Amino acid sequence: MATTDVPAMTGAERVEFYNRLTAWSREPLHQVYLSEREFQDLVTFVGTLKFDPIDEPG
Repeated sequence: MATTDVPAMTGAERVEFYNRLTAWSREPLHQVYLSEREFQDLVTFVGTLKFDPIDEPG
């Protein structure tokens, strides 16, 4: 989508694009299941990340 230049499309191309986009949006989402080991690896990786605290307006 980010590379789609909708304003440069002809009317017919735009109709086809939106028809295909509509059909795609109705597809069921596919979930990816992680094994317990993969999940633990992910938790370990995320635990190594460091973030600066966010100053919340108060």
